[in-house]
Amino acid sequence: MKNNCFTKIIYSAFILLVFIPLGTAFAEEGIRTPVSSQEKSQFPYNITYAWNINKEGSSKMRCTGTIIKDNWLLSAAHCVAREDGSYGSWNTAESETNGSTHNFLMKMYKKNVFVKTPFKPMPGYAGYNDLRHDVSVTKIVEPTTINTKTPTLVIYKDLNRLIGKTVTTTGYSRYYRGDFTKTSGKITAVESDGTLTVSMPAAQENSGSAVYLDGEIIGVLTATGPGSEGMIMADTTTVTPFTLDIKSKLFDPNGISSVVK
Repeated sequence: MKNNCFTKIIYSAFILLVFIPLGTAFAEEGIRTPVSSQEKSQFPYNITYAWNINKEGSSKMRCTGTIIKDNWLLSAAHCVAREDGSYGSWNTAESETNGSTHNFLMKMYKKNVFVKTPFKPMPGYAGYNDLRHDVSVTKIVEPTTINTKTPTLVIYKDLNRLIGKTVTTTGYSRYYRGDFTKTSGKITAVESDGTLTVSMPAAQENSGSAVYLDGEIIGVLTATGPGSEGMIMADTTTVTPFTLDIKSKLFDPNGISSVVK
């Protein structure tokens, strides 16, 4: 995906891993390290979950999601949509439990024909090659209330301001020792499609991981970076940054607040 093509199989090599909250040791840049038992109870690790999505008429996908305002889970659009961007209204999903710190099961599904689907890919998302719009939010149906600190979502109008900035992320992937890992890296480029290339490791199953700058979420991981097509793990990642278009078409209509800088 990216400007390159389909080979960047988003669901096959989605990135993944790491963020570092204040008061927690940062992962060495370019290195993926497991999230410790102590860190799992701290922000933002405690709001980061692995989840499994059963797509209507398609296969199950495992991604990373982040709990945001009012029981909403932030992730990538390709996690809930089919390869061509279409969406099955009868999708179901459940989070994975992970010991004492991630011990409640979240369920996301359409309860009956009178309940609108909780899955909200970015309107206009055109499929796995459309990385610029590869963002989704999903309403958590069960439990009905989750009391937790939630992050601020930030839109940068001038993405070039981000070049050279160090960002962090955390997420799940069975391809990394410990599964739940973190890392950091520098934003090296704004690509022609509006996505960001970041110099941090990537692996399968971590699509949708939130990307943090100074403790605020600026986008989600959506694919491996240029030159790493077909790799299970890669040295660079593609990040879909939040934009004014995403704010007006996805966040605002669903009551999800964001800040423009």
